[in-house]
Amino acid sequence: MKKLAISSLAALTIACQAHPNVQGQDFKSEQYVSKSEITLHGNIDKVFPLFGAFEEKKWADDWNPTPVFPASEKMEEGFIFKSPGHIHGELSLTWVVLKYDEINHQVHYLTISQNRLTDLTIQCTTSGENDTKASITYTITGLDTDGNEIAHHIAGKFSASGLKDWEKAMNEYLSKK
Repeated sequence: MKKLAISSLAALTIACQAHPNVQGQDFKSEQYVSKSEITLHGNIDKVFPLFGAFEEKKWADDWNPTPVFPASEKMEEGFIFKSPGHIHGELSLTWVVLKYDEINHQVHYLTISQNRLTDLTIQCTTSGENDTKASITYTITGLDTDGNEIAHHIAGKFSASGLKDWEKAMNEYLSKK
């Protein structure tokens, strides 16, 4: 597969230009950033892959991605997949893997929905003898009024929880390995 070389800024620009609602004169897009850090009890080489599109199914019961291109489940830059929407009644989300760096333990996704864009970066680092710290940054940009409201709600939820639900689920999975 030919690798897709696209920066997150270029991807956001392309997606915004293609979305009809962000072009309106009266609409003001809002952007929310949520940063969390979680501690996972496992070696970084076992933990990092769990942030991949299909490895996440091992610890997240409600996660059900479908490959778009290529049709395999191989994590690599340029890989595109879909997942069910996160909001009741929402259409599916399209995910693009902008960066997948196994050496530096970083993954970077762009998620596109009908009313918002989400830029998700996960950076894992070794912490202690057998722990991994995962720094997770969500940047959610509304593409219309509904998107602004959803972005505000999701960012607030992530900030309030600190993604401790991820930490708990992943640590439960890792404890069984």
